Amino acid sequence: MSLRSSRVSSESGAAIIVVAFVLVLLIGVSALAVDLAAVSVDIRNNHLAADAAATAGAASIDPLSGNLADTACEVAWDYLMLNLPDEGTTSSPPDCATFAAA
Repeated sequence: MSLRSSRVSSESGAAIIVVAFVLVLLIGVSALAVDLAAVSVDIRNNHLAADAAATAGAASIDPLSGNLADTACEVAWDYLMLNLPDEGTTSSPPDCATFAAA
């Protein structure tokens, strides 16, 4: 038996182990990339919903009528609830009278 044939037989399964580790690493990195992309999309949607609510609240202000902040707060909350993805039913509206008094 030559030196080369004994070396080949002792390392015959090393490639399979390396491929298995690389495959696990590749799947893990792919899963992390998908999760980070989902978080990024969620943050973007929340920013868009907040921007739409602020714009709607500001557009509802009529300087000739009373309760400017109260009405703007209610309109902004309504638009926020319309534009946010389903966050459940635990969200309660803010006390808009607090904003009107400030």
